[in-house]
Amino acid sequence: METKDTQPGLMTSLRAMPRAFWFIVIGTFINRCGMLVMPFATLYLTAQNYSISQAGTALLWYGVGHLGASLGGGQLADTIGRKNTMSLSFFSTTVVMFAFPQVSSLEAIFTLMFFTGLAGELYRPAVNALIADLIPEQHRLAAYAANRTALNAGFAIGPALGGFMTQYSWDWLFYADGITTFIFGVIAVIALPHGRRGKVSAAENYGAWKEIVSNVPFMCFALANFFVAIAFMQMHSTFSLVILDAGYLPWVYGLISSLNGLLIVLIELPVTAMTKRYRARGVIVLGYFLIGAGYPLLMGSPLITTFIVVMIIYTIGEIICMPMAMAYLAQLCPEDKRGRYMGAFGLTWGLALLIGPKLGLAVYEISPDFWWVTCGVLGTIGAAIVLCAPSARSEP
Repeated sequence: METKDTQPGLMTSLRAMPRAFWFIVIGTFINRCGMLVMPFATLYLTAQNYSISQAGTALLWYGVGHLGASLGGGQLADTIGRKNTMSLSFFSTTVVMFAFPQVSSLEAIFTLMFFTGLAGELYRPAVNALIADLIPEQHRLAAYAANRTALNAGFAIGPALGGFMTQYSWDWLFYADGITTFIFGVIAVIALPHGRRGKVSAAENYGAWKEIVSNVPFMCFALANFFVAIAFMQMHSTFSLVILDAGYLPWVYGLISSLNGLLIVLIELPVTAMTKRYRARGVIVLGYFLIGAGYPLLMGSPLITTFIVVMIIYTIGEIICMPMAMAYLAQLCPEDKRGRYMGAFGLTWGLALLIGPKLGLAVYEISPDFWWVTCGVLGTIGAAIVLCAPSARSEP
């Protein structure tokens, strides 16, 4: 891969981070420790005697909410401000999480899954835009990597604890999720700045979205991410089922999922220190390819060692590409439209949630092996699109 000009060292970048950024990191860690509902959603619903198809429909409703959050979150981040958008997201998510154990009907579960996606994902464009607001361009890759490290440190703890919680009560997952989300909301209110905000007229908003759609490098990047995101989402849907189908209990899936977070905590920052020396496009291509490359190993009758190897390959791909992807995205976003660009990019994750789990579970019921090959192909397609896309005006 082609190298870039001299970049500031990792420790130099981390020392340059403002205090507000470290509050984001702390809040991210706490919140992610309690993010238990989505990793266990498929297992929770099947444990309540709902079918795999109904579990897929519930995840589809989460995806619909995620789409609304991507559109609304980006718009709100540019108007009422990053901080207010984050606070709204966190406190409303707490209410939704505490409502979950009180319902049992499938219709109520679908409704709450929709609001989980809407409220729970509303903050993402805002927090990514706020990091870009706070951090100069030369330090952003390190900032996104540090925040992801905190996120995955929480994820290394959360699913492992969640897996054991399920042995006693599924309700504990929802209460823990709600409490940790509430804590991040308090941190946002007390410690975070508003970031950029301002009044946006309807004409200006229309012009911004027209600009986004006509930005070919951005749209190619978003399309590539959509394909990769479908494969990415399988770790929270079909991958959990293949482990159970092999005869293991939910806590085994929880521990293997925690391996993802543990590896990111241990090696993401050192890997980022290496990848920041290379051009963004090549780094993203390699990472996108690896995210899908492990799934075909699940064909046949996989052993527990196979599950671990697949998780390692997937995690290395994630580590390589995700911080760089966010830094690259920030470079593509005009400063005054950053929230809406982040929201538009978030649509790729929302669409992947809308399609990926439902499609994956449906195909898995028919032919698991075909689905694992498909996931590998999706990662390759995403990598190829990034590789062949026209260059942005300024490649980071």
